[in-house]
Amino acid sequence: AVKKSKGDGHLSKTDNTETIKSCLNHIIYKKSFFTSVDKCSTITSSNTEYNRIINLISSLTNTEEKVLKYLHQGNSTDEIIDKLFISQKSLHNYRSRICKKLELPSQKNSLLQWIYKNKEILKIFFT
Repeated sequence: AVKKSKGDGHLSKTDNTETIKSCLNHIIYKKSFFTSVDKCSTITSSNTEYNRIINLISSLTNTEEKVLKYLHQGNSTDEIIDKLFISQKSLHNYRSRICKKLELPSQKNSLLQWIYKNKEILKIFFT
């Protein structure tokens, strides 16, 4: 049963990534989204910065999204290279493209700083 509360959507802690992404997309476009579970977490669309960040993340390619996910999880450069079977130069290129799409300044560690600043949103997006 879905519990009524203030909010634009409800998710179960056990919902898969696709359900979470679907929920976020529904909320971004001002629609409600509810899963039929007893224990729910509320996601609200009242924060425009939150919506902006989700839109930016959604613009990433699959590989760019994987790189961001692995960085969020604390993987090292070598670990990401091994997981994605890519060269160090390719990883550098992916990180540069991610920074550009996320509208980050081109200074050293800006992506890692952004990940740390937005860790709660990324936790929702990548869980």
